[in-house]
Amino acid sequence: SSTASIETVFDAMTDHRGIADYMWWCRRSTLDREGTPAPNGVGAIRRLTSIGTTFVEEIVVYERPTRWAYTVLSGAPIRDHLATIELREVGTGTEVSWHLRATMKIPDIDRLMLPVFKKFIDQLLTGGIAVAERREQMRRADGEERVRVRRAVRRVEHDAGGRRQRRRQ
Repeated sequence: SSTASIETVFDAMTDHRGIADYMWWCRRSTLDREGTPAPNGVGAIRRLTSIGTTFVEEIVVYERPTRWAYTVLSGAPIRDHLATIELREVGTGTEVSWHLRATMKIPDIDRLMLPVFKKFIDQLLTGGIAVAERREQMRRADGEERVRVRRAVRRVEHDAGGRRQRRRQ
């Protein structure tokens, strides 16, 4: 779960070009094709280049700010892949759940791959949530700074005798 708003979490976690900023194994994250709505919506194809392979994924569901899903097109030893991420407002924050369905291409390798998938998903969740919380903190700080500036302007609007002066800019 996150202390950030549901919109901020959704936007951070669907920022496909930003994944490489918080995934240690991901060297580059790019969009091969923008989706609808642009750039990260349905039909977007993201490419995650790692140390040993490149994963190509397509966004198949994009329901801001509560849900999105993607499927792996290539790069992983799986087929029939569908990952669905759902967000829910809880109190002043957001709860995130990740559901994954896939079939391994190699029989009986699922026991070996399960810890890898869990680590991958955990890193995507914790990294995306950390980005969302930083964005939320920056937005709050920016809002507080604007309030301070408005208050300072109001103080300047009064002359030395306490009379209000109208300032036009």
